[in-house]
Formats: sequence, C-alpha cells, structure tokens
Amino acid sequence: MVKVLPDLAPWQFESLSAYHEAAHTVAAVAVGHPVEHVSIERHAVDIVDSPAGGTALGPWSAPVVDHLTMLWAGQRAALRRLEELGLVTEANLVDLAWQGASDLVEIDRWTTRFELDPETGLAPAESFISRCWAAIAGLAAMLSKHYTLTGDQVNAYVARNHPHLVSSPQLQQ
Repeated sequence: MVKVLPDLAPWQFESLSAYHEAAHTVAAVAVGHPVEHVSIERHAVDIVDSPAGGTALGPWSAPVVDHLTMLWAGQRAALRRLEELGLVTEANLVDLAWQGASDLVEIDRWTTRFELDPETGLAPAESFISRCWAAIAGLAAMLSKHYTLTGDQVNAYVARNHPHLVSSPQLQQ
C-alpha cells in the first residue's frame, strides 16, 4: 500500500484533514449553507483511494463563486496548516493536492461549466482563511477530538464562539 504524506505522523495527517474539512465547513456556515455533518477518518494516512474526510452539505442555492470559495478554502487551509507544522516539501505539496483532488475536480467542473477562470474563488478563500483562522482552528480541534460532528454541533460552535460569521456573510469581504 502507498503511504500518502509519508513525512507526517498520523496525528499530523489527521490535523491536515481536520483543517481542510473545517475550512469547508466554516465557509459554508458563513454563507448560510446548511451543514449536515463533517468528519475525518482516523489514521487514514495509508489509504490512497478513499477520502480522509468529508463535509456533507444540504441543498442550497447561491452564487457559484461562493461554492468555489468553499472548495478552495479546504485546499488553502490544509496548506496553511502544513506550513505551520513546518512540513512543506515538494513531495508533501503533491500529496496534499492528491488528497484534495475531488475538490480540484469539482472546481474544474464548475469553472468549465460557467466559463470562469480556473482560480475563481481562490483569492476570496485566502482572504476568508486569514480572517477566520481562529474559527477554522477551533473547529479543526473539535474534529481531531471527535472525528465526526453533526450540523447542529457545528452551528452551535460557530454561534457560541464566532457569532460574527453567522450574522454577516464573510466569504466575499
């Protein structure tokens, strides 16, 4: 079996997965997208062809750029976490992109369908992550502890600890 992100200990891999999913989830909450649940897998570092986590979202309609921003947010949060851990190497960057391949495929699908620049949503995602890193980090810590959170748990966390995200959409500011 191929080991993804071989430089990382299992807890570090789980941390990357948690930050990735937390960023998708916090971005979703910030624009009113219903979150059904979010999860990460325990020690999924040896699994190449299955996801290390996922965010299940309910039905929603909003600007395409908000959807793209949510997708990019997961990618960029995992990269920022990799940087915080001091583990940025060329091999780890390739593996990180591989782990987020389903997001990249979805980004390509939406940007192609609507004839948008392939990086549509990237700049707002980076700005969002900078402004909302504390919320992302807090939710990632909860995910690392519990592995699965319901939409109600996510909403309660955000409302209690980061009410500004609920009261005013934060993706495009």
